[in-house]
Amino acid sequence: MEPEHCRNELNALVCDFVERLCLKASCAALQPPLLAEKLPLGLSVAAPKRTAASLRWLLRGERPANAPCDPSEQEEAGLAVVDLCALLVSETVLVHYTPRPKGITPPPIQQSGEEAIDEKYWKRRYNYFARFDEGIRMDPGAWFEVTPESVARHIADRFQYDTVVDGTCGVGGNAIQFAMTSRSVVAVDTDAQRLADARHNARIYGVADRIRFVHDDFVKFADNYTGAPVDAVFLSPPWGGPGHLDCPHFSLRDVQVPDIMQLFAAAAKLCPRVALYLPRHTDLHEVAILAAQHGFPAVEVEKVFFQHPTPHLKLVVVYFSSDVAQQGIPKSITQKSVGRDRAQRLMQSKASVPELLSASAAGVLLRAVYCRSYLGRFVVSLALRLEEGESVTGRTCKAPHRGQGQPRQRLRSGGKGSCSNPVEIQRATAQNLCEAFGTTAVESDALVSARELLAEVPLTNALTLAKNAVQASGEDFGKSILRLGREKYPEAYRMVLDKRKAELMARTALT
Repeated sequence: MEPEHCRNELNALVCDFVERLCLKASCAALQPPLLAEKLPLGLSVAAPKRTAASLRWLLRGERPANAPCDPSEQEEAGLAVVDLCALLVSETVLVHYTPRPKGITPPPIQQSGEEAIDEKYWKRRYNYFARFDEGIRMDPGAWFEVTPESVARHIADRFQYDTVVDGTCGVGGNAIQFAMTSRSVVAVDTDAQRLADARHNARIYGVADRIRFVHDDFVKFADNYTGAPVDAVFLSPPWGGPGHLDCPHFSLRDVQVPDIMQLFAAAAKLCPRVALYLPRHTDLHEVAILAAQHGFPAVEVEKVFFQHPTPHLKLVVVYFSSDVAQQGIPKSITQKSVGRDRAQRLMQSKASVPELLSASAAGVLLRAVYCRSYLGRFVVSLALRLEEGESVTGRTCKAPHRGQGQPRQRLRSGGKGSCSNPVEIQRATAQNLCEAFGTTAVESDALVSARELLAEVPLTNALTLAKNAVQASGEDFGKSILRLGREKYPEAYRMVLDKRKAELMARTALT
């Protein structure tokens, strides 16, 4: 390559980096990033503000020439609330019991080509794969990209469906666990060697026959997919290596290849249930924009904590689905213990044999003793036969043929818990909106009526109504809601108005 051409290429790369850095810094200066660590358990409403230029950059990757670094210059371009999204914030604490081989000298740090694995990653090898010593394969990049097995198991427990697609398979950390709880898994990746490693690792866990490995770009795969209906899509895009933690916050545009926005758009077209695995310091304002742009008025943001060595936020998993609004507001922290010694703890417990073989314990036993021994297979077979004999609510995986040790677990509609309380979410969202945008400290009649109106219309419409009211400059938020509601939702408006009149008359009568 000629020196002049090299200089032009380098100059273009530097200019591109500076433009992206300026846009990211400008967005953060105009509106502080919304980080998961600052969100309490329960329901919050995200109201991301963006200029037209920064919004085009986020959604389509378009970079304006000479992007201004000074926030005051961007204010002139028109900073406005882009979308509103309800965030259901849940918290899960995981305890991963790392197995320690007894009587075996620890193996030396594994070499990969000419590059040695960093010691801090090598010490965590059993956290990534509990069966690492049985021949697990990982390339250098997988050591900081693979999902820890405890997290992968937890997500798989929530993704118990007929068909699950892992759009960024890598070396198979998630796909293997999905195969433990779902009937079939489609694992997609652009790297042929990583797919070969994932297939090899799946054989070690005994689930390779339930995973179809596809060497393709996920966006193209989703556009051309003609197989069985997909129940859920999981995406764990690369975060840019260990250096992503050096930045105060992570943007979905920090990684250019693959394009996370394109990945998600393809996943949302393929299936209306998507999970996105993200760093703990992701700007959730961008997640809210992504959700609203694809028709998700509410998402669950699961904060995953590791208990050891000290409790700390490890990552976030965002669940996009219409089921989110049916599960109720998270009110308690979930604690889970996962690890290779779980089978021993179960077998040594004081529970009776019928309790261990009950249908509710079948999934736990299946994961604990899956293909480990003849006794394990026998116990699982008994549990499954008992499960078949009982009336179980909900949908189950019905494989045409199931051999010994084959998982068969009840499926869930998605999300945590079984309570369906969209009304609770609706009212809490309305309350949050009025608290965020109400202009008076003391609730006025208009603001109270606006909150009641927002609680009556569907969540998607309520957020759109509030967004339009915020964008109506120079008008009180409560009065703006009532004006717009009278035009678009006259029946709900009259009902709220009649209710307010009746309450006013009752108060007048008492005084």
